[in-house]
Amino acid sequence: MTSADILLSVEKHMSAKRKGNFNELYMLVEKTCREIQDKLGVNVVRSVYGRGSKQGGELLKTNIKIAKKIAKKRKDGDPTYDVKKVRDIIGLTAVMQYPDQIDIFLEELSKRLEVVGLSIDHVDPIRRPGYYATHVDITSEVAPHLGLFCELQVKTMLHDAWAAKMHDLNYKPDGELDPRLDRMMQVIADTIESIEIQSQTLRELITERWHAEALWRKAARLRMFESMPAWLTSKEMMDGAALAVLEKMFKEKSSLLLAASDSDLLKNTQRDITRSCKKLPRDLWVLFSYLASLTGDTQACDFASVRISEWLGDIDEGEVGTNDLLHSDIYCAPLACSAFGDLDRAIEFSRTILDQFITLPDQTRMIVKWNLANFLVERQYFLPESSTAAAETKAEVEAILEECEPLRKDDPSGFFDFEGMMVVSFSNDPVEIKKAIKLIEKGVEGVKDEDMEFAEAFLELHSRMAWRRLLKLEAGL
Repeated sequence: MTSADILLSVEKHMSAKRKGNFNELYMLVEKTCREIQDKLGVNVVRSVYGRGSKQGGELLKTNIKIAKKIAKKRKDGDPTYDVKKVRDIIGLTAVMQYPDQIDIFLEELSKRLEVVGLSIDHVDPIRRPGYYATHVDITSEVAPHLGLFCELQVKTMLHDAWAAKMHDLNYKPDGELDPRLDRMMQVIADTIESIEIQSQTLRELITERWHAEALWRKAARLRMFESMPAWLTSKEMMDGAALAVLEKMFKEKSSLLLAASDSDLLKNTQRDITRSCKKLPRDLWVLFSYLASLTGDTQACDFASVRISEWLGDIDEGEVGTNDLLHSDIYCAPLACSAFGDLDRAIEFSRTILDQFITLPDQTRMIVKWNLANFLVERQYFLPESSTAAAETKAEVEAILEECEPLRKDDPSGFFDFEGMMVVSFSNDPVEIKKAIKLIEKGVEGVKDEDMEFAEAFLELHSRMAWRRLLKLEAGL
């Protein structure tokens, strides 16, 4: 059969109706891929696109290209190859961020295709000069596209970019390439694959580090919350109904630490707190703050912050007087925000307390200021300000530190840790940060036995933060 005869048979086969059926199949596969992208996120499935994006909107392989493929297959030894065996008349590309995400995508793809009457017929990892991809042949088991195929190419970002750059040269050239160029493109493709694997390894190391640091931060803040006077006196001050919810939270603590935002456990606990504390604003913010510290749930954190704000706003200045329990509750409110990770609110509430409650004893005001300085330093570490704003914040912290000097006699260990973290947060000098790490390590010296667990938790957290900052500076990041 001549090339003209092959082309004629292709044109006869590719009727308008059949092209419409191919279009429907294409749309179904594309929809499925985009649903997977929505589920896994763009950090996994970077993009999904079809042949139309390269061919001026034409989704199908042209009749001429189909005929050329048939002729080549027959020349290569398959005399029975015809248009019905061509599997890439329609095709899409799904681009992954990293190599290990390809299998995750394919697993999800297989499940979703089955639901819509499609299936994966063949998976073929392609490794040819200058081209790395996984080709997935998808076939339909339902009308109107029963028995038709769609080819899905799954690539990583770098390989997709290289394939797009070299498409006309190394994927479908009109003639044979010089073997030297062929080898050169293979070397480049292999190098890209090596970079992809290294970037995947780097991602895993970074993710592991973030996860470990996040766990330490959560543990330290939870320990801080459980050391607050407002928390330690909760059993004595709480109403019976609120206390029953608290006891239940103690029993379910390990489960709450792992609870998802949409879990029944978290929803039921939120409901129990709200119902038991309708007329108990102090118990309401304390319990919700504890729940937020345990779970890190955004909704619980926001709700706790609002309840704290309302509670502070309802306090009558005349009630403050010599009420020691109220004093400790007031300075613990910003600490609670810090414990569940809302540093902005912790800073805001600290400033509100200093402005609003002028009758607070000097010692309590000093504690509020000391905590404010700690919040400012921690926020500078996680959310660095511009050089001008950072200089202003540093000056404010230094002024607060001077005012709080009398507290050093009671607990010098806390000052070692604070002064070390202040350098870590504001300095760009690796030598200074190395000295700061020594100061942070002194933060457990002379600590009372009952406070040692709390001090060690923050020693571990702040040491990790300091070393991370040092490594970034030494790497020039």
